[in-house]
Amino acid sequence: MTDDAVLDLVDAFVTGPHSEASGQFSDESVYRYRETLVAYTAWAGDLVWQPSQMDIQNFAVHHAHASASRDQAAGIIRSFYRWLEGRDLVPAGTYKELLKNWQRFTPSEKPPRPGGLDAAGMLRLKEAADRHAEPRDRAIIYGLMNAPVQLRPGQITGLMLEDRYDEQHRTRWAVPMKNASRTAKSLVTLYPDFVWAIDEYLPRRVVKEKWGTYEGRGPLFTSRTGRALGGDADTRRDKRSSDNAILRIVRSVAALHPALKDVAPTLSADAIAHSPTPLVHDGDDQDETTAPTA
Repeated sequence: MTDDAVLDLVDAFVTGPHSEASGQFSDESVYRYRETLVAYTAWAGDLVWQPSQMDIQNFAVHHAHASASRDQAAGIIRSFYRWLEGRDLVPAGTYKELLKNWQRFTPSEKPPRPGGLDAAGMLRLKEAADRHAEPRDRAIIYGLMNAPVQLRPGQITGLMLEDRYDEQHRTRWAVPMKNASRTAKSLVTLYPDFVWAIDEYLPRRVVKEKWGTYEGRGPLFTSRTGRALGGDADTRRDKRSSDNAILRIVRSVAALHPALKDVAPTLSADAIAHSPTPLVHDGDDQDETTAPTA
């Protein structure tokens, strides 16, 4: 493929009819996306069709001085490959390979809350989810780590399939607002890792009509018997059930990692959602949420 053809793909990614450029991102952000990808494709040459973590990391170091800017450049490039893969322009599994054990440039120095983990501990939790957890539990762990908005346990169990909005190269979800009924929701952008984990889980989602769960609609996360995970969180009692369901998953996944086995019984799902995420946000200017929806 010619250099001009590659640049045409970059333009299609950045300014397509359903892209982040269509009224959601500032002109400056669109410029930054294109500038990063033009520089990367020129730097990579023919290797643009054989991406690797090492090459993307090397480019990010070459392209930017600040750690946060390097993280942002790497995230933009990975999103581009996710978009290419969705159009069968790179081999299936390319994006997944680029996510494996990704190390962010920016260290997090935020001390953990009681029941939470520091940056190293959160990376170990992600490793446990990636290597040992079943797809549903891995997706839930990724939800607690979502960037830029980490979801709380009740928000995760409150995700409904019909509230998903797929755009050209991002996915948003109408998420229940904290400390409110499920009818009050805000659109939240899901980090690509979380979207990937959800899509890996969906073919294994268990539904039972007698428990009020159905194919293609209803609660995203269900139990092994086909019930909505955690029950109906609209009541205080069921909110505790919802939180406990996520808590059991967090502790069971953490116990799968040798370095977390001893602390697993002390972890809090809500504290994990407040701990430093090992996921990297792709763009600094992206709004965390939009206006609440009815």
